[in-house]
Amino acid sequence: MVNVDNNVISSYITFDTQPCDITTLPNREVAVFFPAEQLMRILSTTSGLSIKKSIKVSGKCLAVEYCNNYIYISYCKPVKNQILSLSGGVRKSIAPDSNCLQYTTFPSYIAVDIKDTSSTILYVSDCTENSIISMDQHGKMLAVYKDEGLVKPCDITKTPFGSIYVCNKSQHIIYKMSEDLSAGLVILGLQDGLKCPHSMCFCPSRKSLYISSGSIDPKDENFIKQFKYD
Repeated sequence: MVNVDNNVISSYITFDTQPCDITTLPNREVAVFFPAEQLMRILSTTSGLSIKKSIKVSGKCLAVEYCNNYIYISYCKPVKNQILSLSGGVRKSIAPDSNCLQYTTFPSYIAVDIKDTSSTILYVSDCTENSIISMDQHGKMLAVYKDEGLVKPCDITKTPFGSIYVCNKSQHIIYKMSEDLSAGLVILGLQDGLKCPHSMCFCPSRKSLYISSGSIDPKDENFIKQFKYD
């Protein structure tokens, strides 16, 4: 856990298996996925990092996202999405339709946009198909984004201002996309000090993107870079 005001690691915790995705929850908690164990752990951040509880999931999961009192998770084996309550109960399972499955065979990360009580859009990045897709809450594909520059996309995030951001790790760039995925452009790259951008989050109060490196080069790893939203 890093204090971004003074750039200090304020707490850390170790595990027996490799953690994957992470998302913030209410009450100063975070949810972390452990694919090898098919397990989601809820951690408290109140007095440093500590395990509060563990929740077993029904498959190999790589991505987790909190939105409006629910936890959204994306499975790669089998390919599906689930909506969980904060206690871990399954509220809904979402099976992608045949159109989605043409472009997502190994979903990597997920972002959620709730338009209203009856309309939810899920954005999914796929590092195998080199694609970004959007689907509704029933699994129907809404749009897909592919181009030659999008190679092994990683984390994806949706801002309250209507933009989609995607980490393109192998190309060392960040894409900014429209909500309907009809347009995308590169906004950050090597010239901005990015090297292997792997994961990110957006902070509305600071209007900033926080991007971490997935590089195995010691001089480039273990960095979190902050970029102001314009």
